[in-house]
Amino acid sequence: MAQLNLYFTQVDAIGDSTRAFLSEHKFKVDHLRMREVIFLPNSVPQECDAWILSSKQAAKWLTQHRPHFLKPIYCVGQTTSDILRSAGIRPEWSDPPANAQALVDRLSHLEPQRFVFLRSPQSKEIIPSGLEAINHKVHSLIVYMTETIYIPIELAVNHLVYFQSPSSVYDYIRLEGSQPNWTAAIGPSTRRALEAVGWQADFVPSRPETEHFIKELVLWWPHRKRVKQSH
Repeated sequence: MAQLNLYFTQVDAIGDSTRAFLSEHKFKVDHLRMREVIFLPNSVPQECDAWILSSKQAAKWLTQHRPHFLKPIYCVGQTTSDILRSAGIRPEWSDPPANAQALVDRLSHLEPQRFVFLRSPQSKEIIPSGLEAINHKVHSLIVYMTETIYIPIELAVNHLVYFQSPSSVYDYIRLEGSQPNWTAAIGPSTRRALEAVGWQADFVPSRPETEHFIKELVLWWPHRKRVKQSH
């Protein structure tokens, strides 16, 4: 079979270590870039008990707008945590939850808190609605946004598109249109977005971090099976 072309849909550039690992396993890697990030010039409010971040873009914003006094920080995802730690900011957990609902569950034992959720307009409402349902107060602060861009790319004949957010599904349909040969979804929300347009995710990693995705993908690919379409 022809070499598989793997297309990432993330906003940021693909890391050199990711490219090297996949190249060693005979994958050709490309970047299907459909959005760019715009960071907003807000300041971090101090009138709260803790801050919450659920994306690496929010983590990057915080490293650039780092206040003099840090509050406790709760975050989703190892990548988000690593960005903070590399800037000398230490979040509360060394083993952050993999998704938004897991964060809500982990904070459910706390006494009522005042949280500030650093987010984009596209962020899901799972965190604020989930925390407010258990008597916490949540103030959402928009610290970045993404805008659609269009960089035409001709997809290879044998390819897999890795959808890394629900918005990447909708952007792809608007910009590219046709269903990919193979699809992967970063997590449950993105898988549901694929299902909403009549597609199925052939592969979903156990965790959303790139390290888990690429290691699990190279094990899955030689024994891959199509996901049966639901009717």
